Amino acid sequence: MRIGVISVLFPTERRPAFGIFVKDELDHLIKYVDIRLIAPLPNQSWFEKGKKSMHEPYPVIRPFTLAFPRWFLQKQYPNSMAYTLKKYGRAFFDGCDIVHAHNAFPDCVASVKVFGKKIPVIVTVHGSDVNVFAMKLNLRPDIVHALNNVNRIICVSNSLSDKLKEIGVTSKTEIISNGIDTGLFFPGDRTSACKFLGIDPDRPRIIFAGNFYKIKGIEYLIQSMPLVLQKYPDCELILLGAQPGRKDIVLYRDSIVSAKIENAVRIVTKVAHEKLPVWMQASDLLVLPSLKEGFGIVAAEALACGKPVVATKSGGPEDIVEEGLGFLVPPGNFEALGEGILRVLDGTGILNSNAMAESIKSRFSYESITQKIVGVYKEVLNE
Repeated sequence: MRIGVISVLFPTERRPAFGIFVKDELDHLIKYVDIRLIAPLPNQSWFEKGKKSMHEPYPVIRPFTLAFPRWFLQKQYPNSMAYTLKKYGRAFFDGCDIVHAHNAFPDCVASVKVFGKKIPVIVTVHGSDVNVFAMKLNLRPDIVHALNNVNRIICVSNSLSDKLKEIGVTSKTEIISNGIDTGLFFPGDRTSACKFLGIDPDRPRIIFAGNFYKIKGIEYLIQSMPLVLQKYPDCELILLGAQPGRKDIVLYRDSIVSAKIENAVRIVTKVAHEKLPVWMQASDLLVLPSLKEGFGIVAAEALACGKPVVATKSGGPEDIVEEGLGFLVPPGNFEALGEGILRVLDGTGILNSNAMAESIKSRFSYESITQKIVGVYKEVLNE
């Protein structure tokens, strides 16, 4: 079985974590199917140094595609990508049994335009394509039309499937989450991890790991810290994921100063994906304060490291954080976040680390996730 994959989301040498979940999925799928990948490079990435992909175990091409900013002609982005796919994709995907696009916009819209009447098309929706782009009235008709002309939609969370139904998508959906590498994320010794990082092993520690975007709710996490510090005055908050340079590092400085918690917050720039587990192992819990979250893979990764999670009911986390694994709180509520953090630090209703890791491994390991995806491929081909 040969699968042609289309995804703008894919790492480069300069941005090794960009779309890493797509790369990781393909690296495991290659054990079961033949893969060919088109990972278009939009104009803002085309001129970057380090734009090449790392060596992959399957054929990859990275053709140029003209992207449009959100404020100007964004509706034309799929047409530009469709032109790219016509020019490069038809020959490259010769012999493919299925086209699998990642993201409804622009990838799925373009894929349906080019391949929809020739071979089956499957799309995985990840979050922002539904929660952001499909909510724009000028983009929604094209997105819904494309999604209603695919053979199957894979949603990484139940909330995304519900959202698609709300906006008029009728194609059959499957709920298959992103997978995690349980060979990379597993429980480790906290003291050893702290010593490796050169941080105090005796301080209680909270970690946030992700992009410094407003939708991630970091502001509310910062506001919750004074509540936590009243009971745990030595507690430290790690904000991991700032882009190198000044912008992200100063982004929340005013909020940190206003909350008078300068001595309790450490901002860490982005780290390579393989270095993330040691930061989780050195912490006591992870907080995911997002206002909207398609899945929230970092929560599953933390739990695989045996670390409980306090997350918001923002879409994806509801499929991850079960009883004994942490707590779910309303989004945009710093007091609820603080209370959840305190409950975890107090050890209230939390499983031991190995039990947490086993729960996640059984649900989200790539071994189980890839088998589900291959099952969808076989089902579509038999229809």
